[in-house]
Amino acid sequence: MLKKQLELANQLRETAEDLVESQKYGFDYFDPDLECLCAICSVALQRIFDQNGIESEVICGEFRNKDLTHCWVETGTHIIDITATQFKKMSKRKVVFLDKNDEEAKDLYRNGEVVEKPKYFHKWPDEQKPTKAKIEKIIQKWSSNYATAA
Repeated sequence: MLKKQLELANQLRETAEDLVESQKYGFDYFDPDLECLCAICSVALQRIFDQNGIESEVICGEFRNKDLTHCWVETGTHIIDITATQFKKMSKRKVVFLDKNDEEAKDLYRNGEVVEKPKYFHKWPDEQKPTKAKIEKIIQKWSSNYATAA
C-alpha cells in the first residue's frame, strides 16, 4: 500500500508541474517548485487516494517553524508532501514521504490540524484556494495521464 501511495503522489506531482508549466492551471506564473500550491495539491492528492481506496486526510500546519501555513496529506502513520520543494533550503525532494514518528518528520511538520471543511481556506488568497474547478482540473489531467494505467 505504501508503494501505491508513493506512486500516486509522484504522478500527481508530475501532473501539477505540467499544468503549471503549460499555464493551463489558471496561474500567471511558472514555478517548478509549486510554490503556494500546497492546499490545491493536497486536496487533489487526498481525493485521488480516496478514489484508490486509501484513507487520508489533508493537514494544515507549519513547515519547520516558518510563520507560514502549509498543507500536506497524512495516511495512517505517514506524511506525504508533494510541494515541499517550495521551501528550497528545506527540501530538494519532489515528494516527501515520511513516517510521522521519524525525527525529520517531527522537525519539519508541526502543529498540524485536520482540514475538515472547505471553509478553512476562505481567508486564503484566491490563487491558493483549493476551489472545485482547480481540483477538478488537476484530477482530470491526472486521470487522462495515469488512471488507465492504474
